[in-house]
Amino acid sequence: MKKYVERYIYDVTRRLPKEMQEDVKEELNAHIYDMLDENPTDDDISEVLHKLGSPRVIANNYKEDKRYVISPLYYDDYIRVLKLVAIIALTISLVISSIEAIIHINEATVFETIFAIFGSILNELCSTLMTVFFFVTIIFWLIDRYQGKTSPNEWKVKDLPDLPDVKSSKISRTGSIVGLIFNTIFSVIFIVILLRYINVIGWYENDVLITRIFDKNITDQFIIFFIISAIIGFMVQLLKIYYKKWNIQLAAAYTASTILSVIIGLVFINQVGLITTGFLTKLANEMEVTVVYLKDGIKTGAIWISVIVSILSAIDLIATWIKTLRPKNAK
Repeated sequence: MKKYVERYIYDVTRRLPKEMQEDVKEELNAHIYDMLDENPTDDDISEVLHKLGSPRVIANNYKEDKRYVISPLYYDDYIRVLKLVAIIALTISLVISSIEAIIHINEATVFETIFAIFGSILNELCSTLMTVFFFVTIIFWLIDRYQGKTSPNEWKVKDLPDLPDVKSSKISRTGSIVGLIFNTIFSVIFIVILLRYINVIGWYENDVLITRIFDKNITDQFIIFFIISAIIGFMVQLLKIYYKKWNIQLAAAYTASTILSVIIGLVFINQVGLITTGFLTKLANEMEVTVVYLKDGIKTGAIWISVIVSILSAIDLIATWIKTLRPKNAK
């Protein structure tokens, strides 16, 4: 005999309050030996104990006060609110961290700049996610502890939620096809211009090119990133046509594609030296301002464009995730 019964009962009772242990011990001991024949073997005891179940489960069944951080009464609401707050907070954090990164990060190469921006943004998003998780959990823990015990059945008919609009999660196939076509055309034209015609875009006098607008050494560094972004965007448009409605996989792919394209685009327009000094000088002379004044104006304009694009992208992503996570079982 390997004292399986005693060890089993001990494993159950050690998880219970002391005032319950003796009663449970006697009850469990009697119940187990009622299930056993006389002179049981170790295999007989093992079979009976496995029928009873895990000691952890048995102990939990004896507890009158179940221990939860968030009880089942509020758990579904907790998860739904946590998702919604996380999406909004992460999106706002994404906008702010993107703008800060674009303004302050100035690495030597395009690759290092994009890598540094991604690192900065991911770090900020992780911090925001932990903060959201902490505060939402604390708030629901307090609600569960106080309101749940004092007035768990208090509710009003007017507080019932509206039925969700199932159609809002659907994606128009026509719209997706039109988006696919225009995105592809625009991407191809833009990349072709960067590849072949960037040298001829500039300041002309008497049909003679005086100075180029853009520094080709800088634009060439971005071509590969624009191509990658265009390919990913093309694949996401195909997924929208295939799925025809928003789901987690499609929303995640769309989010990643949007973030990538926005970061690359904003890094591009904020790149120092993108516009050549020769063009700035000619333009400053025509406008009768200094080159420094013109550079400051262009830099301010680029920052404002970055802010507006980031905010619009954030609104778009929030709307996408709300449509994706909205309940879809309403008729």
